Amino acid sequence: MRKISICIPCYNEEQNLIPLYNKLVKETEKLKNYKFEYIFSDNASTDRSEEILKSLAKTDSRVKVIINTKNWGPNRNCSNAIFHATGDAVITFPADLQTPICLVKRYIEAWENGSPVVMGVIDNSQESRLMFSVRSLYYKIIDTFSPFPVLPHVSGGGLFSKKVVDIIKNLDEPDPDFGLLISELGFSYKLVSYTQEKRKHGHSSYNLYRYLDQAINSFTETSGNILRLITLVGSFSIIICVIIFISIFVYKCFYWESFSAFSYLIANGLFLFGSVQLFFIGIIGEYLNLVIKRVKKRPLAVIRETVNFDMVQESDTDIEEGFYIHDQNDH
Repeated sequence: MRKISICIPCYNEEQNLIPLYNKLVKETEKLKNYKFEYIFSDNASTDRSEEILKSLAKTDSRVKVIINTKNWGPNRNCSNAIFHATGDAVITFPADLQTPICLVKRYIEAWENGSPVVMGVIDNSQESRLMFSVRSLYYKIIDTFSPFPVLPHVSGGGLFSKKVVDIIKNLDEPDPDFGLLISELGFSYKLVSYTQEKRKHGHSSYNLYRYLDQAINSFTETSGNILRLITLVGSFSIIICVIIFISIFVYKCFYWESFSAFSYLIANGLFLFGSVQLFFIGIIGEYLNLVIKRVKKRPLAVIRETVNFDMVQESDTDIEEGFYIHDQNDH
C-alpha cells in the first residue's frame, strides 16, 4: 500500500486546524488504497496552535507535528516539512481553508496517471480582485525576464513524487521555491485549476513587507536575463547621452546666442545617471544577497520539538540540547 504525506505549514491558525484536520481525514478515508500521514509544521505560533496540534497528535498517531524555534517564513517552513515526509508522494496544503479539500483526490489521480508533479493553479479567487490582478501582473513581469517559463498563480502547493522531492532536497537551496524549481528543472507536471475560497477564520500573516520580500526573492531567483538587460540598457544610455551632447554642442557652435541649455542638461543628466545607478546597484545587491545565502548554508528551519516522529529513523537530523536542525547536505 502506497503512502501519501500531507504537509501543512501553519502560523497562528488555531481556528482552522481542527476543521482542516477533520476535512482531511474525511477526504482521505475515501481513498482506501493509501496510507496517510499528516505533517503539521508550526512556525512558532503565538496563539493556541501548538496546544491544538499536540492534542491531535495524541489522539491520532498519523498526525506528526513540527514546532519551529521561530517564524522562518511560510516557504522555508513548508519545504522543511516536505523534507521530513516519508511518503511515496508529498502533498502540500495550506492551513487557511481557502483551498478545496477535494484537490487531494485530484492530485493523487493525476499522480497515478503518470505525472510526477501535480500543481494547483488558482484560476479564480473569492478574495480581493485587486490583489488577484496585482499577482497576475507580477507573474507576467517575472516571466518576461525569466529564462524558463514561470507558471502563474502557482504557489508551490500540489503533489510531488518522492523522486522529485529527493532531487530538490539535494540542490542545497537556502529557500527552495517548489513552484519555480519544477519549471526550471524541467519536470513534467500537470496543472489542476481551482477557485480559491475566502478565508473564514483568522487573518493572513502576510503584510505588504512580506509580499514585497517574496516578490523580490522570486524575481531575483528567476530573472537571470536581467543582468544582460542591465548591460544593454547601460550601453544604450551611454550612446544616447553621447549623441545628445554632441548634437547640442554642434548646434550651439552654429547658433551660439539662440539658447542656453548647458546647465539644464548637466543637472538633469546627473539626476538621470544617479537614479539609474541606484536602481542597478539595488538589483546587483539582490543578486549578491542570494550568493550570501548560499555561502552561509543556513538550515531551512531550526526545530524545537517534534511529536509522533520516529527519532531513530531521522538520520537527517542532528540532535543537541533539545534542538535539531534539518541539514540539506545529509541524505
